[in-house]
Amino acid sequence: MRVMSRLNAILPTFLIAALVLLAGCDDTTAQRQGPASGQGPAAPGAADATPAVVVPTVPADGEDWPLELRDLSKSGSSPDAELTPPLALAWKFRTGAAVVGGPVVARDTVYMGSKDGRLYALEADRWGERWRFRASGEIHASPAYADGVVVFTDTKGKLYGVNAATGDLLWDKTLHSVTSSSPVFADGRVWLGMHPDKVVAFDRGTGAELRTSRVRATIGGVAYATANGVLRPEQPITAAVPTTAEPATTRSQPVRAGGMTYMGYQDGTLRAFNASGVETWTATLPAAVEGTPAIADGKLYVPCADGSLYVFVNEDAAPAPPPPDRDTVTITQWETRTHSRPDASAVMDLVLNSDTDLGLLERSDGWAHVELPNGDPAWIAPGGWAVLSDAGRNAPFRENRSVAAVERTIDLPDGAEKPLWSPDGSTVAFMLRRDLRGRFWQAQGVWLFDVAERRTQSIAHGAFFSPYMSWSLDGQWVAFERYEGDVPVVEIAGADTPTPKLIAEGTAPAWSPRAHRLAFFRPFAEGEELWRINSDRTGAELLLELPAEGYLDDYRPTRAAAWTAAGDRVAVGADSRHYDDDVARLIIKAPTGEAEATTIATPAKQFRGLSWSPDGEKIACVLAGHLGGSLGDPLDQRVTVYWPDQSHAPVSASHAAARWVGANHLAYVELPTTAGAPSKVWLLDVMTEERTLLLYASEPVTSLAWIAERDRLCVWSTSDYLRDGKYQPARTRGWLVRVEVPPAT
Repeated sequence: MRVMSRLNAILPTFLIAALVLLAGCDDTTAQRQGPASGQGPAAPGAADATPAVVVPTVPADGEDWPLELRDLSKSGSSPDAELTPPLALAWKFRTGAAVVGGPVVARDTVYMGSKDGRLYALEADRWGERWRFRASGEIHASPAYADGVVVFTDTKGKLYGVNAATGDLLWDKTLHSVTSSSPVFADGRVWLGMHPDKVVAFDRGTGAELRTSRVRATIGGVAYATANGVLRPEQPITAAVPTTAEPATTRSQPVRAGGMTYMGYQDGTLRAFNASGVETWTATLPAAVEGTPAIADGKLYVPCADGSLYVFVNEDAAPAPPPPDRDTVTITQWETRTHSRPDASAVMDLVLNSDTDLGLLERSDGWAHVELPNGDPAWIAPGGWAVLSDAGRNAPFRENRSVAAVERTIDLPDGAEKPLWSPDGSTVAFMLRRDLRGRFWQAQGVWLFDVAERRTQSIAHGAFFSPYMSWSLDGQWVAFERYEGDVPVVEIAGADTPTPKLIAEGTAPAWSPRAHRLAFFRPFAEGEELWRINSDRTGAELLLELPAEGYLDDYRPTRAAAWTAAGDRVAVGADSRHYDDDVARLIIKAPTGEAEATTIATPAKQFRGLSWSPDGEKIACVLAGHLGGSLGDPLDQRVTVYWPDQSHAPVSASHAAARWVGANHLAYVELPTTAGAPSKVWLLDVMTEERTLLLYASEPVTSLAWIAERDRLCVWSTSDYLRDGKYQPARTRGWLVRVEVPPAT
């Protein structure tokens, strides 16, 4: 019956298409956003000026799920009679960010939006992508389907109409108010709730605004109302919440089919309840289920905050698991192209998002022959994939087996934070913070950890509000900032001389590679000064003055300056608080001579660390606060490499913890964009901008260190204070990783 109903629905489509051809009509559409484009519409015109586009009328099937909660009454009920728990996973599709809006299903296609700013059209019966469309902002709400058109909104305040079959842009409309609801279709119109209490109708074919009502409107015979920008039926006929469910732990709406009710929860669980409210089946996903699932054709489509759509079917209809001895390839690069053969010119009309796992069939000259989740074969070019170590060993890392291997774990005492390796790789200095009271971060001591003997030693105690320390080149001394009352002072101490030696009043000390000299900052009435001094307190010299044109009274520990390996130049990251234009600047100064300092303006507000390449030709930093972004958002951080002589354009990558592992190679951390996703540690060739994945980290990576004497990368992870329901000192662990660093190019 379903096949016949689809055939009857398709016949009018062919008739309309034939009439269009006979009439010589010019079907004008905007540029299609196909799988490989990755670009948004090229300067779309205002919706009111866009000519009408002929779109074949393809109504949804009676068993489809074309709207959020399926119909205009928001019933959340499907006539599907096939779906019967227990269920099993049929396939999943990975996007680039969290999926928080529910999918819709029509004409054997699933449509869903993602916070990565793309609307995806997927095959409904098995894994497969038909097209993707890039919007101007994130997509949070469910789309809506009617008569061959998919309509959706983004967080930049736009409403889009897209050809459901091709992904071509039909029209877009800039909204003049905020909306928090999914659109609905009725009578050839698109209806949307707008903040605070508007109900607005748009033309399906052009996006032109047709009418606006205050609070209420009748849509398809159903009374609707808008409150706080959300459009809902005044008397929704929703699926009943089971009596044994916990509504307080879910943002998702219940959906129902075949006498069963399905609900997703914030803890990632997915549950099924029978008509009596008894839980009969459950599954656990990696992150929260915030969007409303959909049911169609014997399948349960579940959006997840880990960035994936999970599709469940009856256990007896689930595909067979892959052979247990088959290697798995993980896609490492965003929107990786597939190929029909190991040839760069043999591009297929399909791209894969990062973190997608595929079965490995064979390898050939760096290419991977893989089996796609739908069973089709494809080739992946070198650099777009990795075979990771076994995740079943419950290790904190999965290494790219061709280039990295974790060799040793280092456990520091409870309360240890901000670890710093000595130059010879024998000792780790750290701040000890066991008293968590106080408004600001404050450590109570500086300690050393002997790596070979696993022995700790205290070298200083007191009040430490700055976490930054510096080792002397010979590994004998650690410099740090301590407070004497309200005055910050620079002190040094070591294993052989644990009694701290006072050097000067000031902040953020940094040892120079030349002799026993330190650079440090000292505030003055008009800003901050960078000074240099010998470790015996002689030879104090002013190197640089930083202005105070901005606002300096906020509490933020001053970050230390960075010296080249030769000690012939020192770099300072001057945050935007020093300047009234709100732009941070990189300042580079030779400590001797009269040469003016080199100043480089950045596109950000704040530095999160500086480090010179071993050859002294490049400097890496982490910038935060881009384009008005929040300084507290970790994803706003960008690793950036500058050439002070401006011989190369800056190179940028995401997100944090940049450390040089050679003259041209930089290790850095990419933070997860979705809940439950791992951090990634990458190796970047700054000359070619090629990236190589080193590690997937299930624990948070807080910092990296390259230990040249050991030829190893150290990956540090410091836990949160809140663990097991109470605040307690942090735990810091490190892992020494052998890395195959390519020769410098």
